[in-house]
Amino acid sequence: MADLDIPKPPTRGIKLVLVGTTFPAQFLPASLIFPTWSTVSVGDTSVSVEVKVRDARNELQETDNPDVPTQTLELVKANLLSITTGEKWTIGRKTYPGATLAIRDPLGVEDSFGLTFLSLDANNPTYLLKLLAKMLSDRLGIQVHQAFDADDIPF
Repeated sequence: MADLDIPKPPTRGIKLVLVGTTFPAQFLPASLIFPTWSTVSVGDTSVSVEVKVRDARNELQETDNPDVPTQTLELVKANLLSITTGEKWTIGRKTYPGATLAIRDPLGVEDSFGLTFLSLDANNPTYLLKLLAKMLSDRLGIQVHQAFDADDIPF
């Protein structure tokens, strides 16, 4: 029987699909087309979200090809408010787990903006979102909220 290696936190970040944001488009560094693949890295003072910039004519494809252009969103700890896990997104006929990272509105018009991520992992789709929430909580002290499931309402 083979031993199973104990996983270590990812050093290159967590691969998730960035499905959308409530940031106004002009606040973003590029005209991003959603959904797009992203790599989220949690540091000691900030969160870095590297997103694949894709053409509207192309399908969403996971790739590590360095020729695919990327943009990086750097989010400092002082502007990170919370992460909500346990969300569900339905695309076509499939439902995927999601999480939304709440970020302070720098102009104070809204309470916050959000970046919403999905996990498409075939084996354990909620694990990577829980890992992201744990890393945000442990490293940056960010509050973790759990979305309630509308199916759990008894009436």
